[in-house]
Amino acid sequence: MKSSKKYFLIVSLFLLIGISLGIFYYSNRPIDLVEDNNTLIQENIFLDNQSTTNLVDEILEDKSSIEDVTLNNKTINILSFGDMMLDRYIRRFIDNKGITTIFENITPIIKNKDMVVANLEGSISNFPPKPLQPNNVQFTFDPKVTPELKKLGFTHFSLANNHSRDFGTEGIKQTKEFLDKEGIKYFGDSNNKISLSYIQDLDGFKIGLIGYHELFNPDTTSTIQEIKNIQDQSDFIIVYPHWGIEYKTLFSKSQQEKAYQFIDAGADAIIGAHPHVIQPIEIYKNKAIFYSLGNFVFDQTFSQNTQQGLAVNISLTNNNIVYEIITLQSKNLIPYILEGSDKNKILSTMADNSVVSDEVKSSIKSGSFNLSK
Repeated sequence: MKSSKKYFLIVSLFLLIGISLGIFYYSNRPIDLVEDNNTLIQENIFLDNQSTTNLVDEILEDKSSIEDVTLNNKTINILSFGDMMLDRYIRRFIDNKGITTIFENITPIIKNKDMVVANLEGSISNFPPKPLQPNNVQFTFDPKVTPELKKLGFTHFSLANNHSRDFGTEGIKQTKEFLDKEGIKYFGDSNNKISLSYIQDLDGFKIGLIGYHELFNPDTTSTIQEIKNIQDQSDFIIVYPHWGIEYKTLFSKSQQEKAYQFIDAGADAIIGAHPHVIQPIEIYKNKAIFYSLGNFVFDQTFSQNTQQGLAVNISLTNNNIVYEIITLQSKNLIPYILEGSDKNKILSTMADNSVVSDEVKSSIKSGSFNLSK
């Protein structure tokens, strides 16, 4: 009996020593946290009241950080087109066959995008169109196209161009009213004075869009100031300049200087319009500059270059930006997505003339390139 008690006391002593060592070890080891259904769980930790309070504060901070990362990790897709003009011979086509026929071949790339942006080369108004002739350069679009554009998936239009005020102040006023009615957003001003930007909130991630019209006034002061004004409110800023020389397939020194100014001020990407032809790409301070996407929908059928254009899809994730380049060709006024040798020829020419590294040139030829954020 005495032997059994002695044995029991020895075992108990070892157990007490083991427990004491365990308490000492766990009270001095780093805190391990695991995530289970967005809840941070405390594992095997012995703490006094003050330590528990400190741990709760740490958990709340860590959980907030995790939620931010999860939000930023969502992929956001912004699809941009070049010049879109719906008057003149395009208007006659729409009257005869409907607007959906114009866009039927590009609807697959519009679907499931968070934003679809284009340069709206003209006003949407009740003014009658000018006589149908190639030399007519005053454009107004039938208001009935506006709900159709909404259904097709267009979400934002740049009004920073030389045709948005073709029908004066009343024309731009009606344009905004018709767009507002359909919930289509707009930004930019032909005079570079008012409503230069629009900030789109996508589940907490904010995209800033800014328009700039060089033809009215080449001064960039108001645009640079607008970039700075919205910088704290935006996670990614795209400037859409209307600039350059028509039908020139290479960008000018002036375009380049302005692009540098916009990026130096805080722009994250630049997507240009107005030359009506495709121009090369440049990477400056790890930011992409598309000097001109060329025509999207236009009736300039007098050359192959004016019937070709690009769409650019920007895919944003937490740490990476993918620029997908989609080649377009208009046939009988209808834009088609180009594939095969015709696509390769456009991409190869653009890559060879672009101011980018050899690695990016190779990527452009394949149809996309990546930049780190």
